[in-house]
Amino acid sequence: MDLAGTFGCVFTAVFLAAVFGVAIFLGARSRKQEETWDELADSPGPPPSFPTKQQAAPARPRTRPASVTRSPQTANARWTGAGESISVAGRTFDAPWVWFGTELKAAGDRYGTEAALVNPRLPVDFAAPDSRGEGMGYWPRYADISPQCRAAYLQWLADGRQGPHANIGYVFLYFYGIERRLLVDLLPKGHEQPEVVRLLAEVRRLRELYKENASFASYSGGLLDFVQAGDHARQDPTQLRPPLHSSHWDLPLGLRVALGKQLSSGQPLTADWALAWGLHHFSVGKRTPVDRCRDEVIALFRIRFEERYPGGMKVKAPKRRIKVEYRSASPSLLQSASSLEIDLPDVGALSAPLEKVHAVLDACCDELASYSRWVGRNPDQVGSLQAAALLPPILIATLDTPSLSGLRSWLAGLDLNGGDVGAQELLGVWQPASGKWSKKDSVQLCQLLDGHGVGVEPDARFGGARLDNANRLVLFRLESGAPDTPSNAYQSATLALHLATAVVHADGVIDTQEEEGLERLLERNLHLSSPERTRLRAHLRWLLLDHPGMGGLSTRLKALAPSDRTALAKTMAAMATAGGGAGPSELKLLEKIYKHLGQDPTQLYEHVHQAAAAPASDQGPITVREGRQGPVGHSIPGPPQTSSPPRAKPGFELDLERVAHRVKETEQVARILGDIFDSDDLHGEPERTSPDEPAVEGVAGLDEAHSALVRILVTQPTWQREDAEARADALGLFLGGAIETINDATYDHCDAPLVEGDEELEIDPQVAAELCP
Repeated sequence: MDLAGTFGCVFTAVFLAAVFGVAIFLGARSRKQEETWDELADSPGPPPSFPTKQQAAPARPRTRPASVTRSPQTANARWTGAGESISVAGRTFDAPWVWFGTELKAAGDRYGTEAALVNPRLPVDFAAPDSRGEGMGYWPRYADISPQCRAAYLQWLADGRQGPHANIGYVFLYFYGIERRLLVDLLPKGHEQPEVVRLLAEVRRLRELYKENASFASYSGGLLDFVQAGDHARQDPTQLRPPLHSSHWDLPLGLRVALGKQLSSGQPLTADWALAWGLHHFSVGKRTPVDRCRDEVIALFRIRFEERYPGGMKVKAPKRRIKVEYRSASPSLLQSASSLEIDLPDVGALSAPLEKVHAVLDACCDELASYSRWVGRNPDQVGSLQAAALLPPILIATLDTPSLSGLRSWLAGLDLNGGDVGAQELLGVWQPASGKWSKKDSVQLCQLLDGHGVGVEPDARFGGARLDNANRLVLFRLESGAPDTPSNAYQSATLALHLATAVVHADGVIDTQEEEGLERLLERNLHLSSPERTRLRAHLRWLLLDHPGMGGLSTRLKALAPSDRTALAKTMAAMATAGGGAGPSELKLLEKIYKHLGQDPTQLYEHVHQAAAAPASDQGPITVREGRQGPVGHSIPGPPQTSSPPRAKPGFELDLERVAHRVKETEQVARILGDIFDSDDLHGEPERTSPDEPAVEGVAGLDEAHSALVRILVTQPTWQREDAEARADALGLFLGGAIETINDATYDHCDAPLVEGDEELEIDPQVAAELCP
C-alpha cells in the first residue's frame, strides 16, 4: 500500500473514533442529568426531601419537582415556600424561606457556592449544637461552619427563627437567603408580588427581635428602604409621624424623604422633626439620658427648641437629591444593588442645621443628667417624688403621678402668700431614700416645690437651714424668672437680716417697732431683683417666726480667715449700736458671737465704743480687701420725715441710716466669704484658680475641696464617722452632703459608690484604685 492509502486509512479510523467518543460523552451526560436525584438518594446520609403540606414529594423523583421555583444559576437547589419542610441528617424541620440543596452558585459576578444554601450532604452534630455560635465567622457560610454550628442553626430555624439569644451569625445566614430571593429572583419582576410582601414582613419581624444588634439593624433597615423606596416617595407628608422612640446609626430612608418633602415645601422644621433628625444621624452622639429617659428628653427638647426657634427652624434645601442604594450583607451578593434617585432634597448633605439641633439636644441631656443617674440607680422608683424633684422645674408640672397628685392636693389647701406651716407637716410628704434626712433631701424638696411655682424658706440652696432643722416653714408664690441660686447681693441681704434679727432678739422679744424696722431694712435692699425681694421677705418672716439666732452660721463661721472674722465682728458690733447704743442683752449675744469668731471678747467693747462714737455719715467702710471697680448701686434714702417727733423707746432701736451703711459693709464681707453659703451647695461651681496659680486636677470631675476629701478617704479602707467629719470640716464641707456629691461623681465614672456605711464608713477599694491610681 502506498503512502497515500496508508494515510487515508489512518484518517478514517481517527474520525470514526472521534465520532464514537462524542456519542458516548453525550449519552453519558444525558444519563448524568437524568440520574442526579438518584445519586442524591444513594449518597451517604438521608436523601433531601421537599414535602409540602398539600402533597408529599416522591421518595426518588426522576425529575425536578414542578413546584420548585427556578433561580438563576440554580442547579440542584431550590427555595422553600411557606409551610414547607426539609430533611437533614434524619430529622425533618419546618423551614420556610431557605435555600436547600447540594449546589447553588453565588449570584451575579461572585464565585463559589451560595452562603445561605443548606446542603443536606454536610455533616450535622445534633448531639452537641453550638448554641452560642462560638464557631461562627464574621461572614458565615453554611458550607464552612462546623457541624455543631449547623445543628444550632437548623434548630433555630425549626424553633420558628425567633430565639432572642441566638448568635447573630445564625440570623444573618437566614437573612442572606432572603436577600438573594428578593434581589435576584423577585424584584426584577416587580415590587407588588405577594411573596415580596411576605418576605418584607419577615424582615421586619427579625428586625424587631434583633434590633439591639447595630449591624443587623443597619442591613435589614437598608434592605427594607431599598425595596420600599417608591412607597416612601408616594406617602402623604401630612400623614407622617416623626420616629422619636427609635434610633439608628444612619438616617432611615423614610425619615430622609419626610424631611426632604418639608424642605422642598419651604416649611420650617418643627421640634419633633428636628429631634428625629438628630436622634437618627450618626454624627450626633447618643448620650445616656436619650436611652434611659427618652420621654423626658423629648418633652424638654420641645420646650427648649420652641424657646430658641419660635415657629420652627428654617432650613435651606440643598441641591443634592436623595439617592437610594443597597449593598448586600451576603458574601455571595457582595455587589451594589441598582440604585435609584428620588427627586427630593437630601438632608444628609446638611451639617450646620444639624449642629444647631445637636446643641439643643445636648443642653437637654445636661439638664436631665442628675435625673438620668438617679433613674439608673433606682429604676423601680420612677414616678416617685424623689425622681420628679430632679427634673427641670418646667417639666415637673407636666407629670401626673399618684405621688405628685397627693402633693398638689396638699398645696392647694395652704396659704401660699407668705403663710407658714409646721416643718413636720411638709416633711411628711417626703420619704428620704436613705431613711435619714439630709441636706440633699432639703434641696430636692425645694426643687420639687419650685416646679409647682412654690418657694419655701428656709431654702438650703440659698444658704438657709435644712428643712428638718426648722420648726416653722414659710411658703410663698415664686415670681416668674425666680433664680434657684443666690446672688452676692442676696447673700449680703440675708446675712444682714440674720445678724440684725439675732441682735434684736437678744432680749427674747421683738416688738412691733423692731419688726417694722426690719421690714424697712428689707425694703431698702433696692439692689435686689423683684423675685429676690419676694424671697427675702419670706426669709425675714421665717427669721421672726423661728428665731434661729446664730443657728446654722456657727459652723460656717469657723471656716473664715482671721482677718475676715475680725471684719465681720466689727460689722456686727456696729449694727448692734445702730440704735444709739447696745444694751446688756445685745452685748451678751455679741460676746458669744465674738467667741464663735475666735475674737478676744475684751475687744468687743472697744469696737462698740468706736462704732457708737462716730456718726454714720462719718464712718468709712471697714477695709477687708481692696475693692474692685463694679457697677454703681442705688443709694439708700434716709428714714421718712414725719411732722411728729419719733417715738422714744427704751432699749434697742434700729437706726436705719446706720444699718443701711452697715449693709454696704456686710456686702463686702459676703462677697469675699461667699463660700460660707456655698460650701456644700449642690449647684455651686468648682472654685477657680487665679491665672498665676496652677490648677489642681480634680478627681472624677469634682471641685478642689471634694477632690481633696476623696484623696484623704482613699488612704484607708474604713473610717469612723467622727474622724471623717473632722477631715471634711477642715475643708469647709459637711460630710453627709460631701459623700453624696462624691458618690454621684463616682457613679458616673465607675458605676459604683466610693463610700458606704453610716457610723463606720467603708471605702470601695476598686473604686479608690480607679480614682486615685
